[in-house]
Amino acid sequence: AVQLDSNIIKNLSHLSAAVTVTGGGITGISSAAKNTAEITITNNSFINNTTAPSMTTGVFYGIVNTGASSSLKINNNAFYGNTINSATTLYYAIWNNGAVFNTIEINGNSIGTSSSAAINFTAANSGSQILIYNKGGSSSANLSINNNDFQNVNYAASNGTGTLTFIS
Repeated sequence: AVQLDSNIIKNLSHLSAAVTVTGGGITGISSAAKNTAEITITNNSFINNTTAPSMTTGVFYGIVNTGASSSLKINNNAFYGNTINSATTLYYAIWNNGAVFNTIEINGNSIGTSSSAAINFTAANSGSQILIYNKGGSSSANLSINNNDFQNVNYAASNGTGTLTFIS
């Protein structure tokens, strides 16, 4: 079993202005565990992290799972106060593309609060944002995506053209 619990990822900056950043980005928690019974990612916080305007193709992930397991639980995590300063960087609070074959739970996560944005876009962003993404599970896996709280996505700059998907 793999358990990632009660971690705080806070106040990180990817602010290099010296060169254009064409890859990379910020990833809070990444699990690529293979052939494990259960992957549990719970009670973690991803707060007040920032990307640079020079990041042109980077991705901003809160939690990423590409691991293969019987069960995946991504529950009760918090994502808020994060900022993207570029026009093309993508934001994914939770991304699962792992080959999970029995049970997938993505429940009770807080993406934004009433007083702090889930994500602030300070530039007119054209990226396609997905707040919860689940694709890689087996067609026979039991899937539960419930009681997630989405609040306060802030496109501060006008003319942003990207789409915003809450659950995919």
